[in-house]
Amino acid sequence: METPNFKYNKRYLTQKELALVHGLNTRTISRWISDAKEVGHTIPGRIKIKGHQSYIWNPVIFHEWLINHNVEKNEEKLLIYQPNQTKDNQCQKTK
Repeated sequence: METPNFKYNKRYLTQKELALVHGLNTRTISRWISDAKEVGHTIPGRIKIKGHQSYIWNPVIFHEWLINHNVEKNEEKLLIYQPNQTKDNQCQKTK
């Protein structure tokens, strides 16, 4: 999947800014980090600053990862439930 060329107003973002720019919740990103850490991976674009507790993010690298790994593609969706009858028909049968 080709990634569009987005422009960001900063070269690096905090996690809160990254979530805001991408329309995500910061807890969602934290969960992805935790899930990746459990299997020995890391989320691309996350950069540790030496001598500092927090991380910064490269939004371009993160965006590419987000598009390629976490965005659901329409053709991959399976229709799990397809009703055969309308609700009105079901109500009439039970009467």
